[in-house]
Amino acid sequence: MSGRKTNDAPSAQVLAVLPHPILTIDAQGRITSANAASETFFQVSEAQLLRSRIKDILPFGSPVL
Repeated sequence: MSGRKTNDAPSAQVLAVLPHPILTIDAQGRITSANAASETFFQVSEAQLLRSRIKDILPFGSPVL
């Protein structure tokens, strides 16, 4: 999770190595961080994820939304 701001470095390190995609989003639905597994899962770069909104990468009707 290089290049991301965090207030809790140990938590960021844990998220970075998890094998599951983890995204954080703000109140407007913008993606504010993504771990390496997210890049693999969504098949896009971290930079591209950070320019996206959650609704742009998850299909319409997803139970996550």
